[in-house]
Amino acid sequence: MEKIVLPEIENLHKIDVYRANGGYEAIKKHSLQLPMILSIQLKNRV
Repeated sequence: MEKIVLPEIENLHKIDVYRANGGYEAIKKHSLQLPMILSIQLKNRV
């Protein structure tokens, strides 16, 4: 299994510190794009 390397940030295990340093941004960005991606995929199936 590949090890994920996180930056050396003090208290990164705490949710408020994690979010303040960009935690969950990739998930947030992807979840906002998901409806558009699904609609494109459905249009391409027809």
